[in-house]
Amino acid sequence: MLEKMDLQDVLIVRNVYEDAEKAKNKKAPLGTDITIENYTNDNISAFDVIDDLDDLAKKDQDTLLSVGVDTSQEDRAGSFVQMDQSNIFTAQLSSDVEVMNTGVALDKYPWVKDYLWNAVKSDQDKYTAEAALREKEEGEYNGYFVRSLPGTKEFFPVQACMFIADKDIMQTAHNVIIAEENSELHLITGCATGDDVSSALHVGVSEIYLKPGAKLTFTMVHNWAEQVEVRPRTGIKQADNTTFINNYI
Repeated sequence: MLEKMDLQDVLIVRNVYEDAEKAKNKKAPLGTDITIENYTNDNISAFDVIDDLDDLAKKDQDTLLSVGVDTSQEDRAGSFVQMDQSNIFTAQLSSDVEVMNTGVALDKYPWVKDYLWNAVKSDQDKYTAEAALREKEEGEYNGYFVRSLPGTKEFFPVQACMFIADKDIMQTAHNVIIAEENSELHLITGCATGDDVSSALHVGVSEIYLKPGAKLTFTMVHNWAEQVEVRPRTGIKQADNTTFINNYI
């Protein structure tokens, strides 16, 4: 098992956190500049893990369905739901894919550290810097890890949801997607806010890796409240003979 402090030592050697510290005030070249301090880290609720997506309130189930996340999990290869900063549900429904929280993946596979802050740099702008520094401060790694196994071709998609339940918070997620050699993977990511959330900030860092001969269909479905600020940061590394299809709704 790779201890979190050991991982942080590795990332410090790579200057990930040092670079992020220097970029705390670095404006992004595109998009309206956001004052991150307007969104709190202090009052983010911790939500309990649930055994079934049907345990969610009916209105939340309807919201998830509106962004392509089916709580019945019919015709799905796996599911992941993060509510604010809490990983509340994970299900692996196919032997061809792996689905888990990024922190869990780091504990299970030491090599995952090599994929962190590789396709996306921690000093890209103030938003990636904030996500990296929060990881260092809290010692926790939010977001999902999805991996298709070599040579597999799973027909049904994995579904992942980033849900904001509390207003005026900053939600961060660090996602790693790996399509192994000669595999085929389909991923639906649905992002949404609760009915009573009028403003919040979402920073989603997604690092995508396609090995030789791999194919990935990546479909994003967003349904944010009008005043929610969203700053996704995605990096993709493709090997030879790969196919990447990106849909955005």
